[in-house]
Amino acid sequence: MTNTQTPYDYVAQMFDQDMRDRIVAFWKTFVQHADEIDGMFSRADGGTADIVQIMQALEPVSKDLMWEFGPSDRGHLLCVTAEFRDELRPQARLVMRMAPDLPRWRFVDARPPDPPEMLEQVHQNRFRGPITVEKIEATIAVDGRIDQVAYGAGSRDDLLSQTLNISTILLGEEQERDWIGLVDPVPNKGGGLLGLFRGNKSAPFDGNAWLDMMQTRIKQAQGLMPDVPYSKLDMDTRPYTVASELNLRPDHRRNDLITFTASNETYLQAALRGGLFSSRCHSRFGEWFMYLRVPTVPDGPFDTLTERAWLEERLHELLSENGRGGVVAAGHGSESEYIDIAVTDVGAAVALIQADIVDVPFASGATLHFLDTGVEDYVLPATANHIVH
Repeated sequence: MTNTQTPYDYVAQMFDQDMRDRIVAFWKTFVQHADEIDGMFSRADGGTADIVQIMQALEPVSKDLMWEFGPSDRGHLLCVTAEFRDELRPQARLVMRMAPDLPRWRFVDARPPDPPEMLEQVHQNRFRGPITVEKIEATIAVDGRIDQVAYGAGSRDDLLSQTLNISTILLGEEQERDWIGLVDPVPNKGGGLLGLFRGNKSAPFDGNAWLDMMQTRIKQAQGLMPDVPYSKLDMDTRPYTVASELNLRPDHRRNDLITFTASNETYLQAALRGGLFSSRCHSRFGEWFMYLRVPTVPDGPFDTLTERAWLEERLHELLSENGRGGVVAAGHGSESEYIDIAVTDVGAAVALIQADIVDVPFASGATLHFLDTGVEDYVLPATANHIVH
């Protein structure tokens, strides 16, 4: 476990002993065959290790986790990944946190990027098909992610899938999940399966140019973020953006919001959209975003904006003075009041909050929530040191 906890680290540590025992059993099996697998990858004539049979030991942990072997700076790489199943990211993280330290092996929970010159080969091997995308344009979306328009031969579904595949191959899985937003596929005229059947060939896709463009867009997006941590932003002097008449989606986790105020427009848009969310799109200082939900009760101890403002100041002072973060935004809803925070260490920040507001009259009903995709369904009672899913 790293000293600074991310939301994925925090949730990973909450899995029960039964899950941990299954992971221990998997790694025990892997260790028993590690030299055999090493020999198969290292010798020119290969070896006799049955990789699929060995990796079946992972199934009791989860049948939906994916795995892949490759080279690494230590010799070999084993990636156990959630791939596009974001809800499995904490589980994949725990598998890696419990990995043994073996000579010649490196273990990760997200596929690293592949070099552009390997793009066609990796795409063919992993996704069983050629790349027919010819050109991609990228822009920074209002929520801080990078949207793409893809041109090429094939159907809209083909171009959409290939663009996401290209993104994950060249950026690596972690950056792809952090940064890639919407994809708008634009098939060539005469494209689709009929066009391919007629021999309409695609121009080769330039992976190097795409990667340069994407890295430029990410740097530009980072330039829109606050240039100091939220703990250093004064609540009284920072600028604010107010949104009302929100028309949130019915499945939005804060669909009772009436007004929402944030000190950063990009964060405001991302929080209100309610789709994919990555904290890395909103802080260049390693901050992770959460929110406190406080149910309102008519004639109860917490039903006015004045009381929420008091709590905002209290939380900001608590987090900033301890170097753990600060308040980012606040919202007024028909059922709850919301305070969004940015924290540098999830575990430390949660412990501070739970200890600080334990004696506040309304705290028994307050809950803490993550925004990052894959952990957004986890709910932390704001005064208890446990997690409920």
